[in-house]
Amino acid sequence: MMRYLAKIRHGLRSSCKQQGQSLVELAIITPLLLLILLGLTEVGAALHSYLIITQATRVGARYGARGIYVSDATVASITRENAEELPITIVDTDGTPVLDGTKATIIVTRLRKIFSAGNYHYEILSQYSEGGDRPSVLTAEWLAAQEAKVTGGGWPDNVLEMNMIAVEMMYDHPQISGLFGLLPNLPDPIPMHALTIMRLGESREMPSCCAYPIAVHESSLQGKSPGQSIGDIFNGSGTGNFGWLRWPQEPSAGNEGYLVDSLGDPCMSRSEFDNARDPSDHQLSLGDAVWGNTGLSASADVRAALDALKGQKIRVLVWSTHGGGSGINGYYNIVGFAWVRITDYRLPGQDRITATFEGWDSECNDVYSGF
Repeated sequence: MMRYLAKIRHGLRSSCKQQGQSLVELAIITPLLLLILLGLTEVGAALHSYLIITQATRVGARYGARGIYVSDATVASITRENAEELPITIVDTDGTPVLDGTKATIIVTRLRKIFSAGNYHYEILSQYSEGGDRPSVLTAEWLAAQEAKVTGGGWPDNVLEMNMIAVEMMYDHPQISGLFGLLPNLPDPIPMHALTIMRLGESREMPSCCAYPIAVHESSLQGKSPGQSIGDIFNGSGTGNFGWLRWPQEPSAGNEGYLVDSLGDPCMSRSEFDNARDPSDHQLSLGDAVWGNTGLSASADVRAALDALKGQKIRVLVWSTHGGGSGINGYYNIVGFAWVRITDYRLPGQDRITATFEGWDSECNDVYSGF
């Protein structure tokens, strides 16, 4: 009996010893597990912030690459809006959201890349900055380093010029726990940088119709058969929006120079279009709203562009109603696309463009069922 009781006491002592050892091991390993957990959380949060600013610069650069008439301020605004998941905005005195310069900076740079005699070099045309005073990485030294990478790349001897846009975003990512701030060479907050460079005019994500910037009201084509003359297709909404169109939302595109360019290149409607009712839509199609180009432009350059179009079969936009008010804010609601052939015009004076109806568009809009 005594021997049996001794075995029980020995077993109890061993069990207590093992439990005490487990508690000591748990006390040692718990801080390590917590450090690993905090570390994973910090790394995950930092990676998430970096992906956001990287995507934001890509969206901003894609928007800016659509044409020279997109302003740098608009590109910066698009970039900021796509990074608003981060705490980077504050409310301005007029109630509009602006970039918090203590946390982030957005820089939009216009570049020219010139190839010549087998080599090429970069040239900075302009830079626009919003937010804090964080410097751009696009310094002369950085550009020289890029040139050195491909010098002697076998390009043809003739000069080839390429315009580009670069969008940078710098963001100070705050640590959640401050844990990494204890480590050397890892500051809190952690500075992050994202850069996207694109060639102007290379952002067409999907095909769409090439069209000329002339708005034709549906009543002008009502009952018309192919081959019939249309006395006047130049019949916009009236004062402030007489019938010319502009493709981007950017107000600076509502000028005579832009009109001349778009009369010479109908595919600007593919690369620069902004839907007036849906800023995220950049593919011109049936049912969209197209911005008006203010005023009645009839300069020598506009007339020369129309002279070049005489006798050609061109695609124009057919509209039903007008919205957005007058002037630069006005837009046309598009209900169809039509082919016409300009035969005459009188600008200024009679303010008309005479054309022959060539039929409804078979590519953008097979049949317009409104008539």
